[in-house]
Amino acid sequence: MARNKMALSTRKYRLYEQNARLIKFLRRNPVMACEILLGIKLLDYQKYILNQSWNAPYSLWCCSRNSGKSFLGSILILLKALLYENQAIYIISSVGSQAQETFSKIEEIILRIGKTSSSIASLKDIAAGETVKSPACRTGFFMLKLDSELSFIMEAK
Repeated sequence: MARNKMALSTRKYRLYEQNARLIKFLRRNPVMACEILLGIKLLDYQKYILNQSWNAPYSLWCCSRNSGKSFLGSILILLKALLYENQAIYIISSVGSQAQETFSKIEEIILRIGKTSSSIASLKDIAAGETVKSPACRTGFFMLKLDSELSFIMEAK
């Protein structure tokens, strides 16, 4: 019996090709990824910071108080986790409470609870559909993907 040379149907192949093009586009345009995947519309200075920090090996944000550094950092972390598989993302700060605040903002965006998510009227649930609360870890999430697993785990000492 002759084997079929195509493992995928033409329709399935086109679908995978379109998905790959979309992921490639979103990886090149983090501001568009923020609007499409998360439903969060950023201010102009936040768009600039996100674009400049996206592919930089090191970035330093010199912003005033209450300018949204933790919020923008949580968006950056969340987009990297959604668009790139097998990422090791660490939240490090000189004060443990600051790292916990950034992580709680990620939790609020994903779970759509709290004051962070309630202040965003256009928040989408794509991130919530891609993650699940881990019963083994009280503060972490595990990414549900076909071939990779990503976890958000924060340890407080």
